[in-house]
Amino acid sequence: MKNLKLNLRSLGLIVLLFIGYSTISCNKDEVDEINPEETKISEEEFFNSLNNDPIALNYINATEKVEQTIKNAVKAKNLTPNEFREIYQSKNYDMLEEMFGNTNFLNEFEEHRIAKELFNQKYPNFQNDVLSFIPEDQIVYGNNSSKRFKFLDENIAKGCKKFSRGWWAMRSCQLVCATGGGACFLLPVPGARIACAAGAFSCATGCEVIFC
Repeated sequence: MKNLKLNLRSLGLIVLLFIGYSTISCNKDEVDEINPEETKISEEEFFNSLNNDPIALNYINATEKVEQTIKNAVKAKNLTPNEFREIYQSKNYDMLEEMFGNTNFLNEFEEHRIAKELFNQKYPNFQNDVLSFIPEDQIVYGNNSSKRFKFLDENIAKGCKKFSRGWWAMRSCQLVCATGGGACFLLPVPGARIACAAGAFSCATGCEVIFC
């Protein structure tokens, strides 16, 4: 009889524990269903956080440094953006070495590659997150080699105030580029290293924001 009472008491405790666990699980499910709405970040909060993030700002600074070096090299040779694209596409390594051999382009590219990796680690879904705030009819997707080095075409950035949502959307379109580039430094020919880095920095696949 004593053992029976102990067993009944143990069974009662098990039932109470099961009921408690079921209640907690149900409540958790209810919270999980509510959380996405409660924690959904607003557009203002998203971009304010981004504009004050050292990792994001470091990535932008590294990107702009490489862009400016390429712009300066193109300007020094009095080339149009399309003429420079032709030099790149025709693999004119001698001309590329002449243009960039005395610059810090390769070192700046490596700094950019590292900054981009850190940025992508923190914002793995950055492009989708940013473009979710942009109307679909303001985005053009494409794969056209003539669109490499889009930053050389000044009209692309016209009207896009720095750190605005449209400006960040443009930057998000560039994130599909420079996915690698580390192997560029293993190439034996200096001009080939430059071409490899330039191609990794500004690929042809991506998107373009047509309005800011």
